[in-house]
Amino acid sequence: MRDDLRLAPLREQIRSSDTGLLEKQLGEFCCARDRDVESFLHEKAIRYERSGLSHTYLYLTRGTDAIEVAAYFSMIPPRI
Repeated sequence: MRDDLRLAPLREQIRSSDTGLLEKQLGEFCCARDRDVESFLHEKAIRYERSGLSHTYLYLTRGTDAIEVAAYFSMIPPRI
């Protein structure tokens, strides 16, 4: 893994950030290869995190005041 990235759970960002600002910062993420990947982070990740439908982890650049998402992944918890 690159030294300039840190892994951060989206739930921590939700707790510690203004929702409007967080949505704006996540909205800056771009994935030219797959617009669905981009769309999920822009439109669903926060809602799914809050409802427990998925857990998203962000790879953030270090040394910045604003969140800059370099990559992310989401996991769906098992349902019994």
